[in-house]
Amino acid sequence: MFIKKGEPDQAARLFSFLMLGEQVAQHCALEQSKYTTHKGSRKFLLSQSSQENYHRILFDKAVLTLTPKGAKPNPANKPMLKYQNLLNDAIATGQYAETLLGQQVILEGLGEVVLENIDKGMSNRMFGFKKIRRIILKQEQAHHDFGLRKLNDWVGTDETRINALSAKTSDYLDLIHEILNNFHDVFEYFGYDSNVYYSEVKRKLPDWIKHQQ
Repeated sequence: MFIKKGEPDQAARLFSFLMLGEQVAQHCALEQSKYTTHKGSRKFLLSQSSQENYHRILFDKAVLTLTPKGAKPNPANKPMLKYQNLLNDAIATGQYAETLLGQQVILEGLGEVVLENIDKGMSNRMFGFKKIRRIILKQEQAHHDFGLRKLNDWVGTDETRINALSAKTSDYLDLIHEILNNFHDVFEYFGYDSNVYYSEVKRKLPDWIKHQQ
């Protein structure tokens, strides 16, 4: 590994951020599985919850490997917890479609964007984690695709549903923007641009939402 002074701490902060995202996703997918009556969807969501928990464990191990004494406080944690509260409110009120939007479409979209770009800035520094990142990325893409399919099927051409979900989108995107802004120094350290990440997350939204933004 070619690791410069300070890089383990920065990488650990990045992995701890991803770890928290996986924790949020694991809980949400498990709760979603209790709402759907479609057997195939329930099976997928239970599998997703298990995969997210596995991802969380892997990122936790990466953090401990890089910083045995513990990672430094993560400024992205606070808005991520707010994001989790938004999802929890949607779960508590039975807003299954909104959870698909906030979890599989937007949050998984963010995870995809980060993992798709992470190799460029870290491959020469993080020898041993590349295979893990690739496995996780493939699964995150499957989760995102599932959310898009199910959300598009549910919305169809119903203008009322389109307008309702489009209105909720800004609440989730505002927190994604806050998360990325609070974490811009780490992304910048490894050659990433948080503004580009935000644009990429928006690009992954369904067309019927993008047209309303």
